[in-house]
Amino acid sequence: MFVCMCVCECTQELLTQVYHEVEVRLHADEFTDFAHYDRERRRVRSAFLEKAPKQAAALAVMYEFMEDEVCVRI
Repeated sequence: MFVCMCVCECTQELLTQVYHEVEVRLHADEFTDFAHYDRERRRVRSAFLEKAPKQAAALAVMYEFMEDEVCVRI
Protein backbone atom coordinates (compact mmCIF):
# COMPACT_ATOMS: atom_id res chain seq x y z
CA MET A 1 0.00 0.00 0.00
CA PHE A 2 2.86 2.41 0.79
CA VAL A 3 4.33 1.97 -2.71
CA CYS A 4 0.96 2.74 -4.28
CA MET A 5 0.54 5.91 -2.20
CA CYS A 6 4.06 7.04 -3.08
CA VAL A 7 3.39 6.39 -6.79
CA CYS A 8 0.12 8.30 -6.55
CA GLU A 9 1.73 11.29 -4.85
CA CYS A 10 4.65 11.37 -7.30
CA THR A 11 2.24 10.99 -10.19
CA GLN A 12 0.07 13.85 -8.99
CA GLU A 13 3.11 16.12 -8.68
CA LEU A 14 4.31 15.19 -12.16
CA LEU A 15 0.86 15.81 -13.65
CA THR A 16 0.67 19.20 -11.99
CA GLN A 17 4.05 20.10 -13.48
CA VAL A 18 3.35 18.95 -17.03
CA TYR A 19 -0.19 20.38 -17.02
CA HIS A 20 0.88 23.80 -15.69
CA GLU A 21 1.47 25.34 -19.13
CA VAL A 22 -1.97 24.24 -20.30
CA GLU A 23 -3.51 25.68 -17.13
CA VAL A 24 -1.82 29.04 -17.72
CA ARG A 25 -2.94 29.13 -21.34
CA LEU A 26 -6.45 28.15 -20.34
CA HIS A 27 -6.74 31.03 -17.88
CA ALA A 28 -5.40 33.39 -20.55
CA ASP A 29 -8.16 32.25 -22.96
CA GLU A 30 -5.60 31.15 -25.55
CA PHE A 31 -7.56 28.12 -26.73
CA THR A 32 -9.86 28.83 -29.65
CA ASP A 33 -12.06 25.79 -29.08
CA PHE A 34 -12.24 22.50 -27.22
CA ALA A 35 -10.34 20.65 -29.98
CA HIS A 36 -7.37 23.01 -29.51
CA TYR A 37 -7.47 22.43 -25.75
CA ASP A 38 -7.80 18.67 -26.26
CA ARG A 39 -4.71 18.58 -28.51
CA GLU A 40 -2.71 20.18 -25.70
CA ARG A 41 -4.12 17.70 -23.19
CA ARG A 42 -2.93 14.89 -25.44
CA ARG A 43 0.53 16.47 -25.54
CA VAL A 44 0.51 16.59 -21.73
CA ARG A 45 -0.57 12.96 -21.62
CA SER A 46 2.33 11.95 -23.89
CA ALA A 47 4.83 13.94 -21.83
CA PHE A 48 3.47 12.37 -18.66
CA LEU A 49 3.68 8.83 -20.04
CA GLU A 50 7.35 9.36 -20.93
CA LYS A 51 8.24 10.42 -17.38
CA ALA A 52 5.76 8.62 -15.14
CA PRO A 53 6.34 5.40 -13.23
CA LYS A 54 5.28 2.43 -15.33
CA GLN A 55 2.61 1.25 -12.93
CA ALA A 56 -1.15 0.90 -13.14
CA ALA A 57 -1.65 3.27 -10.21
CA ALA A 58 0.10 6.05 -12.12
CA LEU A 59 -2.19 5.57 -15.11
CA ALA A 60 -5.26 5.58 -12.89
CA VAL A 61 -4.19 8.88 -11.32
CA MET A 62 -3.52 10.37 -14.76
CA TYR A 63 -6.91 9.39 -16.16
CA GLU A 64 -8.70 10.72 -13.09
CA PHE A 65 -6.73 13.98 -13.21
CA MET A 66 -7.44 14.51 -16.90
CA GLU A 67 -11.13 13.73 -16.50
CA ASP A 68 -11.40 16.11 -13.55
CA GLU A 69 -9.71 18.90 -15.53
CA VAL A 70 -12.14 18.52 -18.43
CA CYS A 71 -15.16 18.41 -16.12
CA VAL A 72 -14.02 21.56 -14.34
CA ARG A 73 -13.50 23.44 -17.62
CA ILE A 74 -16.78 22.57 -19.35
